[in-house]
Amino acid sequence: LKSGTRSSIFWSKKTKPSAPSIIGTKSKAKPYSIGTTYKGEWKLNKKHGFGCQIWAKGNKYEGQWEEGYRHGRGSFWVMEGKKLRKQYTGSWKRGLKDGLGVYFYKNGDRYEGEWHNGLRSGKGTLFTHDGQQYNGMWREDQQNGFGRLVKANGDVYRGQWLNGKREGSGIYYFKSKQSVYDGEWVNDMP
Repeated sequence: LKSGTRSSIFWSKKTKPSAPSIIGTKSKAKPYSIGTTYKGEWKLNKKHGFGCQIWAKGNKYEGQWEEGYRHGRGSFWVMEGKKLRKQYTGSWKRGLKDGLGVYFYKNGDRYEGEWHNGLRSGKGTLFTHDGQQYNGMWREDQQNGFGRLVKANGDVYRGQWLNGKREGSGIYYFKSKQSVYDGEWVNDMP
């Protein structure tokens, strides 16, 4: 029964057998390879407290655990090529992003805000790699409710969103034309 702080715990897996060795020589192939490693605190045989886990493919989580789940504050990195890229830092609940956090997308986009059950939900801001910024409400990973979108060209939309599209009352300011549309939107169209 594991409890308290431990050095490293390794989960190993059998490797596939290599080609048969030449008679009279010993094979240098190891019958097992290291899979996932965990270094941290335990409680009743479950990861509990602060710890760091590195998966066999190189992904890494460092932060708080509760009853074997990522739970509390922590950061998750993904292995891309031979480098780790931070993907998420923030709050977790039973293994899912939940609470406040920052998600870094591979394409350069960044979301800062609230999460629920692993999805963007609540108030948050999305900064896109092409210079757009959406600040407003989210539900089930899509813009829902009131939000403000500032486009890279300076155009601004303030109004209602439904399932990721402008829907309902909203105001759109066209910077290049110096004009304003104030009215109803349906399926992302005025």
